[in-house]
Amino acid sequence: MLHQVDQLLDRLLPPRCLLCQAPVGANCCAGCRRDLPWLQHAGRLHAALAYEYPVDRLIARAKFGGRRDCARVLGEWLAADLLASRASPWPELIIPVPLHPRRLADRGYNQSEDIARPLAAATGARIDLRSCRRLRDTPEQSRLSASERRRNLRGAFSAGPGIAGRRVAMVDDVITTGSTMAALARSLLDAGAASVEAWAVARTQPGRNR
Repeated sequence: MLHQVDQLLDRLLPPRCLLCQAPVGANCCAGCRRDLPWLQHAGRLHAALAYEYPVDRLIARAKFGGRRDCARVLGEWLAADLLASRASPWPELIIPVPLHPRRLADRGYNQSEDIARPLAAATGARIDLRSCRRLRDTPEQSRLSASERRRNLRGAFSAGPGIAGRRVAMVDDVITTGSTMAALARSLLDAGAASVEAWAVARTQPGRNR
């Protein structure tokens, strides 16, 4: 019965593009997706898009507005970009950048975990939510300078023995100075990870630090 109700609602209220609000059969229309600020990339740090309009708005909605549908779409874009730009072997584990338990309780979800789910589906890597913890409830990085960000994150993460010998990809919404990813990577390598990659939906451009 509930399935029939869902089907009826889908017919009456077709999905709309998150950006232009056009009624489409997906969360983003082909035109808006084509016009996104895609980046070129190389190496172990992979960011799909520039952190500018409209990507910055969707990340804010996903992170602070409770719009988990936005986080899933961002993850789908990142997954499509990864699949188009590289070949396997893929990392074995995906580690969404963890929130401190207090902040996770306040927010109710971790947007990086929602972003990671389409990545796991696309690559076959397993999302690991147990092997890495955030030890300190650090201030929001967006309020700090580059040097303050680095100090803010010293000793902020701890990784367990399940990481040893594994190929790992860290996942976050946006990379600004790279301090968060660097601190998390350090903890993963200290725990014996065989390799560590950083995947993010977006990256800020020089001179546009947020």
